[in-house]
Amino acid sequence: MQFKKVKNKIQVLAYRGNDKEKKRGNVVMVGSLDADTLKFSPSVRLKEKEDKLTVEEKTELQAYTKSVRQEREKESAEKSLRGLSRTLEEAKTALMSGAELCEDEA
Repeated sequence: MQFKKVKNKIQVLAYRGNDKEKKRGNVVMVGSLDADTLKFSPSVRLKEKEDKLTVEEKTELQAYTKSVRQEREKESAEKSLRGLSRTLEEAKTALMSGAELCEDEA
């Protein structure tokens, strides 16, 4: 399977054998993923059951969405860590300038 990002969607393309008449591979769009939520929407062709996803294709689709989610979580954690150092530096500056802390902050 191939995953192709187009605007705010990720097209899910699958190989469906060789077209002897055209002398090339037959690749069809079986659906798309929302780029933000990664929710799969099957194509009309897939909905009408003319074409079905194989077990291997379903597994590959799940693995792809899992890897994208893990990468996003990793990026989010890294951004939080970079922001933490900035926040601690600001807190240090405030304490050095004599800011008072309430009981909860202390």
